[in-house]
Formats: sequence, structure tokens, C-alpha cells
Amino acid sequence: MANQQRELKKQQLVFRSQLCRLQLETRLLESRRPMALANALLGNTQSLSMLSKLAQILAKAHPSMSRLTHGVKIFGVLMAVLKLLRNK
Repeated sequence: MANQQRELKKQQLVFRSQLCRLQLETRLLESRRPMALANALLGNTQSLSMLSKLAQILAKAHPSMSRLTHGVKIFGVLMAVLKLLRNK
């Protein structure tokens, strides 16, 4: 009877430790998501420059598109800063 109780306690400890480990792994994966998203965005800087050129062309055709061009430029600057910070 005492052996069974010891075995049950051991199993409980093992299950608790596994649960804690899985919870920590989940938290770690969740904390990495924003970084993965930033890396994916930083990898697409060529498409951002192409979008900027397209917005500049459209800005000549329609004045409201100049706001889009300005927004794309600001976003490009922010992405460049993130890229610099990531490489440090």
C-alpha cells in the first residue's frame, strides 16, 4: 500500500513537471511570434520599395495618393530602424 502511494506521488510529480515544461514552452513560442512577424516583414523590403514606387506614380495622377506615398515612406523608415536594431 505504501509503495502504491509512493508511485502515485512520483507520477504526480512527473506529470506536474511535464505540465510546467509544456506551459513554459508555450509561453516561449508565444513570445517569439512578434519577432517572427517582424522577420517576415523585414524580409520583404524589396516589395516595399516597389510599392513605394507605385505609390509615387499614382500620387502624380491623384493628389490623395500622396498620403499613401508618405505613409509608405514612413513605414520604410521604421522597417529600416527595426532592421538595424535586429542586427545589433
